[in-house]
Amino acid sequence: MEKRKVVIADIPGAFLSADWPDDAPPCYIRFDGVMVDMLCQIEPSYSKLIRYHTNKKTGRVGKTLYGKVKKAIYGTLLGAVLFYNKLKGILIKMGFEMNAYEECTFNKMVDGKQCTIQFHVDDLKLSHVNQGVLDGIIDKLNDIFGSEGEKLAASYGYVHEYLGMTIDWTIEGKVVFTMYDYLEDILDELSSEFDGEDVTPAVSELFTVNMTHQKLDTPTSELFQRIVAKFLYIAKRARPDLQVAVAFLCKRFKCLNVGDRKKLGRLVRYVRATIHLPLIVGCDGTGNMVWSIDASFVVHTNMKSHTSYCMSLGIGSPISGSSTQKVNTQSSTESELVGVDDAIGFVEWASLYSKEQVKDYPPEHPLKDMGKKTVVLQDNTSTIKMLMGGKRVCGQQTRNIHIRYCYAHERVTDGTIVVTYCPTKEMVSDYLSKPLQGSLF
Repeated sequence: MEKRKVVIADIPGAFLSADWPDDAPPCYIRFDGVMVDMLCQIEPSYSKLIRYHTNKKTGRVGKTLYGKVKKAIYGTLLGAVLFYNKLKGILIKMGFEMNAYEECTFNKMVDGKQCTIQFHVDDLKLSHVNQGVLDGIIDKLNDIFGSEGEKLAASYGYVHEYLGMTIDWTIEGKVVFTMYDYLEDILDELSSEFDGEDVTPAVSELFTVNMTHQKLDTPTSELFQRIVAKFLYIAKRARPDLQVAVAFLCKRFKCLNVGDRKKLGRLVRYVRATIHLPLIVGCDGTGNMVWSIDASFVVHTNMKSHTSYCMSLGIGSPISGSSTQKVNTQSSTESELVGVDDAIGFVEWASLYSKEQVKDYPPEHPLKDMGKKTVVLQDNTSTIKMLMGGKRVCGQQTRNIHIRYCYAHERVTDGTIVVTYCPTKEMVSDYLSKPLQGSLF
């Protein structure tokens, strides 16, 4: 909506730019086999430090080198903290201020317009209406992190590859997320038994588990888990329509059977039929956040219910979820109340984050009211009465649930959220709480 320019940048050898503190616990790294030979070619004096050992099973003699870590090493917890603190300190010195509710989001007003830098580890996403401002920031970061012959890998324009996603800003007022290549790589990995197409990601009996089905062998189980984990990554970024099936399949990892494999096959065939579906997100300009929260009562074999939620600023849903509830409930009203509590953290965070993002905007800016009003849609009138009425409408049967989930009532009372009735067939989150079929899907 602000027509910003966008730059994606990758910091080369990011972690190695931070030193391991002298007062921190020491960390050691071990090199084996061919790595030992390579290091000794670079520095022959290391040869006298090689330790030899014999493999008890094969009888082969192996080489090992041990080194004390002096730089932040990728894969170590402290290494990640060291790099984050270094990057954070640099951005603050450049005049950026961290969003209080998202520690990898930094903002600065430049020439009356907001410049935003967000990052995931060492992958940065910068945006501002003036390309020159972004070029200046990249130059400064190159002076700090770049080395001779190796500068920040930066990409420009309105279409970018970022964290496995293709993010497209070419349509004014909208952003399009796709992961075509990632999906095609998954389909190419699968055997011919997963060929074909389907119209929905899951059959209506998705949550039904037949305990008499044959268990999957170890290689098949490992393939199943790897494929589902990849679908999970996609579902949370560019394909929320996969979340119901993925959420169920993730719960089956410990006891997989042939029935689960069939359900994965259904998901794969649906993906093949809809591989070019994008996630399109936009804002209607009101700044209102509308959340649709739903629950399916006792649909799982352990008699637990299923929660779903999704948020929209007018077009598409940038935040959505689908998960099994952690407690058992005694009625659909209770399950809906638990569903609201499951989602309330996301609801509150999104509002606070957005308000923080626009706090420095001038009063006349069209996005100044972003996150100011949060509406929660509910299709259960009893749940709405409990959320709005609190203890005075709480009977003995729901007392325990009410005590446990009164936080949502407090957010209604203090005006953080406004609860509104919405018919079930118009609840978008209904799509994420059960495997819908036919025209309703």
